[in-house]
Amino acid sequence: MDQGFPESIASPGIKESWEVLAGREPQAVQAGALVDYDRQTGTYMVPCLGQTVAVSLGQKRLWAQSDLGNSMLNTYPEYSKLSILRYLAHAQDKPLSGEMIKPSQLPGGDFFASGSHVLPMGALARRFDHLGQELVRRGKVLGGVQDEHGDAGLKLFSFPRIPVQLIFWFSDDEFPAGATLLVDRSCLEHMAVDIVWSTCMLSLLMLRTDL
Repeated sequence: MDQGFPESIASPGIKESWEVLAGREPQAVQAGALVDYDRQTGTYMVPCLGQTVAVSLGQKRLWAQSDLGNSMLNTYPEYSKLSILRYLAHAQDKPLSGEMIKPSQLPGGDFFASGSHVLPMGALARRFDHLGQELVRRGKVLGGVQDEHGDAGLKLFSFPRIPVQLIFWFSDDEFPAGATLLVDRSCLEHMAVDIVWSTCMLSLLMLRTDL
């Protein structure tokens, strides 16, 4: 599985996110992203895949409260930093729709259909083929919950307003292993389609990481 594009490609989006955050009222950011905020230090506390990531406006720095969280930031900075900052800068105080759909069904979802933007679901399906208990264990370490769809399933909470549902079918004599990823239809209220992709990639990469 591809582990990322150069972090420098994400730099313009990261810079813009800091600028947007600086111009938003903390109360609006808290309500939109469902995060805590320390007024004394100017630091947001962002839940991300079961980890708490501190985002300091003054220092323009991200760090986590756990080894796994810091590993996520250091191993996949191009996905984690961009996704966290974009979510924090743009999330709105709007509820989930409750309707889970394929990312390709979103407006602009053809972004997911070509080249390097195709999510590596086949590789993930083969990695966890007939390993449902291992899949669920890893998912729970990432703050997820078991889902009853397919032969094995998970719901991960990439961010409070961005759940990701994963459904796996194990191989048999007739069909190869398969997997599907779904997002809530409301996700574009909180981030652009390319950041939805980045967030999905972060979730998949962390699921494959040794936990």
